[in-house]
Amino acid sequence: SDERPYKYMEQWLHGTATYMLRGRGAKCPMIRDKRGLFPIDRSYQDPSCVNHLLEKWHKAFPEMTRLETIGRSHRGTRIRALRISADMDSNRDKPAILLNGAHHGIEAISVTFVLDAIQQLLRGQSTHPHIKRWLDTFTIWAIPVVNPDGLTNFLERDVRMGRKNGRRTAPTNSRTNGVDLNRNYPFRWGMLGERGSKSWRHSGYYRGPKAGSEPEVQAMMALANRERFVAALTYHTGTLGLLAPYTIDDVKNPVSNEAWSVAEELVSLLPKHPERGKITVKRNLYSVDGTDQDWHRHTHGTLALLVEGARRTPNTTRRRNAIVRAIQPLWTGLLNRFQDGPSLSGHVVDVDGKPVCAAVAIDAIQTHEGERWMTRYNADPRGGSGRFDRFLPGTGSFTITVDVPGKPTTHRRIRAKNGHQSITIQLPFPVTPPANGLCTPALFKE
Repeated sequence: SDERPYKYMEQWLHGTATYMLRGRGAKCPMIRDKRGLFPIDRSYQDPSCVNHLLEKWHKAFPEMTRLETIGRSHRGTRIRALRISADMDSNRDKPAILLNGAHHGIEAISVTFVLDAIQQLLRGQSTHPHIKRWLDTFTIWAIPVVNPDGLTNFLERDVRMGRKNGRRTAPTNSRTNGVDLNRNYPFRWGMLGERGSKSWRHSGYYRGPKAGSEPEVQAMMALANRERFVAALTYHTGTLGLLAPYTIDDVKNPVSNEAWSVAEELVSLLPKHPERGKITVKRNLYSVDGTDQDWHRHTHGTLALLVEGARRTPNTTRRRNAIVRAIQPLWTGLLNRFQDGPSLSGHVVDVDGKPVCAAVAIDAIQTHEGERWMTRYNADPRGGSGRFDRFLPGTGSFTITVDVPGKPTTHRRIRAKNGHQSITIQLPFPVTPPANGLCTPALFKE
């Protein structure tokens, strides 16, 4: 039958089918190997298995991790995020990085890319010279499965299902059910008509009934609004490439576009891909609206890159491992690039030293789509520090502009060199916190 689950298509080695043959919904047997690692390469993992694995990692490394449920899918499956950093209990104010997979559940190896990064961060301090430095510098959020319902459909029901989520869009339990989560984000949602996404609910590219309608997308947006990620890698499969925003042809990128220049630096680190191809930087595969990448970039200035990491879903451990190794330098290089610079972190405080909700712009990154990139701020003083983080396009002199609603504009001149630089911008006046505690560009319209 053409309607078989993917779990029956994997080419298992004897004794390694520990995940998909265990029975649907049962916990995975997680036994460490001689190196102290959990086996993530023997098979693909369904959402329950991924959740069990995250729980095991958190239990094994409680001082370095926090496990959070950021939301639930249409079918009620938890969307889990593992937060990784040194000094987790100290509430240190750090730049945040996002790694996520399986917006499309049919792209199962995208989950493995994220699981491998987690494994490396937690177990590689003795072998990788940079990991301790990364954990001291960053808070890394790893979300292996954004679309748990889609991943379950692909592995457990039908290899032609899983691109979309679990929304019921047809009267029967059809393979056409669901919304393409990576067409549902609010930035320019539906602006291309039927080109980049589809209004037809049976299409594999159905964008949903309205922008941000899906609980999985809402969960990802809420986390980003809280953390204000300085960078994000979203893993996909289907071809080879590294996409730098904006992906919509008629949307004008910032000038200079530091996302593009950083992406070019990252692909230069990559070895030859096992699928006889080369990963290059692209604006898009075709013009697409409603993507997470464009939303992150427009809303928070995140250096958001989309990784097309494999042409197909490899069905052997050997092929999987070769592809995962070939993709690793993207996330490791991204962390190094921020630390080695040129990059900038800062805090905006008022005359009394209190954190401020403000829009921060850098003259070398001129925006053209109404972007206002706000500081990290909320009503909880532990979560809002007036922080901002930026990759810089190069060295030289830059002017930082700080805007607070109803207050005069403040300018600060800096000279950026190679490396990471931290500054504090103290405004010469007191600032009243937002009435609703939310730090958004909408404050400038009130």
